[in-house]
Amino acid sequence: MFSRPAMWASTGPSFQSLAGLLLEDLSYLDDRQEEYQASTLQLKRYGQRGVVGPFKAIFGEGGSYVSEVASVLAEIFCRLGYLPSVTPTNGLSLDELAAQLSAFDGADIRQSEIEPILGPPSFRAGHDTWCYVVGEPTAPWLFLDFARDRVLQYQEGKGTYDDIEWKSDPLLRDVRLPASDFEAGLILTLYGKVRRWGSGWWIEQPDSRAPAGVAEQLREIADRDPSQSLRRGPALGYRPE
Repeated sequence: MFSRPAMWASTGPSFQSLAGLLLEDLSYLDDRQEEYQASTLQLKRYGQRGVVGPFKAIFGEGGSYVSEVASVLAEIFCRLGYLPSVTPTNGLSLDELAAQLSAFDGADIRQSEIEPILGPPSFRAGHDTWCYVVGEPTAPWLFLDFARDRVLQYQEGKGTYDDIEWKSDPLLRDVRLPASDFEAGLILTLYGKVRRWGSGWWIEQPDSRAPAGVAEQLREIADRDPSQSLRRGPALGYRPE
């Protein structure tokens, strides 16, 4: 049932619209409007542009973000009992799993390396978002978002270019943990930081690998230049409540 909106949605907003209508209809037919209203309150934390809004603000307008939006809606469907195929993760508490995920901050790790560490996901939203549920399916979910860069390579003898990166093992871009707001629960990997700030991410997010004092000097220069300072985004990172 939940996969049907994905068949017709090519963007995150269209998925949210289709899945939202389906969820509203199911709740009406089952006379569960109050539960529906309570469950959808969490969508307000993403802002006026819907669930896709923070992702576009951080990672750019170019992505469709269907998997990310689908993961958020899947959690709501599951909480209302409309997604029975979710298997809780065994063996780790929420704090233990969050601690392991925090280790990915500023590191690069591929999808194939995740399962040996964390076990299989409880639910997959497409190919690019893995969802982990600790305890009951109605508990808050943890999300891992993967992404691929498009890499065109000339195919000798064929006279064409082929996109080789989409076939490869994708990199983890970010982790989303339960928190009071979107940014407070966001962990960016090294790849995620580059996607957010570019290769000069260490100017905004000081790192021990950067030369001492250099990042601070570059930030001071940027702060004096309105064309740069107004474009600088907020510092992101997981801040436990």
